[in-house]
Amino acid sequence: MEYCWMPVINGKINFLKAMKTLELVNFSLVNVKNIIADGDYVVVQSSSKIIEISGESDNPAYCDIYSVRRNVSSGYASRIKQVA
Repeated sequence: MEYCWMPVINGKINFLKAMKTLELVNFSLVNVKNIIADGDYVVVQSSSKIIEISGESDNPAYCDIYSVRRNVSSGYASRIKQVA
């Protein structure tokens, strides 16, 4: 199975731009499995079923890492793995 790293996203404007690109995809189900917070970091483990505009579907698993400064997200990184 392949792994994919999304580039690290820093700053609110860049984060909002990245989330805007996801509007091209239909996330019919997002299943959050674990949330771990430690110091300035929050890690979220989840999976989803994605239906792309082309009609193709995927079942990726995610490990999202957020850095938090003064109660505000200051960075974001994601590792994605395709699951059968």
